[in-house]
Formats: sequence, structure tokens, C-alpha cells
Amino acid sequence: MRHQKALEERLLQLNEENQQMEAEYARMPAVSAGRTLAERRRRAEVEATLEANKREASNLRLQLKRLGLS
Repeated sequence: MRHQKALEERLLQLNEENQQMEAEYARMPAVSAGRTLAERRRRAEVEATLEANKREASNLRLQLKRLGLS
């Protein structure tokens, strides 16, 4: 039960972080993926974070599903 609660809390944290990252990504200039090197690096960083969060959230959902079936 405690493990399930920890998984659910982490999933909520990831969803919150994803919302913030997606909002930041939406504000980034679409033209040539950023004019400065810093903008391009930040864009790549946000994209990588979103992808990593997506994988982790998928893994957490799978773990929660398995716990629910046990």
C-alpha cells in the first residue's frame, strides 16, 4: 500500500512537471528552434526532460497496474 502511494505521488509530480515544461516549450520561439545557442540548448533540455518524464510516467502506470492486479 505504501509503495502504491509513493508511485501515485511520483506520477502526480511528473504530471505537474510536464505541465510546466510544456508551458515553457510553448513559449519558446518556433523560428529556427531558437536564435541563440542558449535558447537551442534550453529547447533541447526541455525536450529531453519531457521525453524522460514520458518514459518514467509510462513505467509508473505499468507498475501501478500490476499492483492493482495482484
